[in-house]
Amino acid sequence: MGAVPFIDYGAGSDLAAAFAEAVEDAQHEFGHGPYTGTIAGKEETVTISDSPLTWKAAQELAEELIEDRDGPTSDKYGPAGAIRVVDTDRDGWLLFGWAPS
Repeated sequence: MGAVPFIDYGAGSDLAAAFAEAVEDAQHEFGHGPYTGTIAGKEETVTISDSPLTWKAAQELAEELIEDRDGPTSDKYGPAGAIRVVDTDRDGWLLFGWAPS
């Protein structure tokens, strides 16, 4: 099986709730199987940045880590990365990583 990158958004300041909502949304849209290529197959997160970023900065960091395939988010069976996002349009978490497909 292969792996594909994903980037999602989870609303709210509570990471656990934002992650659960993003997983539930993906499961609803793409199914509950382990090879959807989405966040639906992830079971946990790892926080990447100690301080909140803008959406644009968080997206750039996530894309760089995805491209480099470096760190804990590079494992398709590992955790999803989580970056706290606070800017004028969003208050939540950018969730990203590799997912089995």
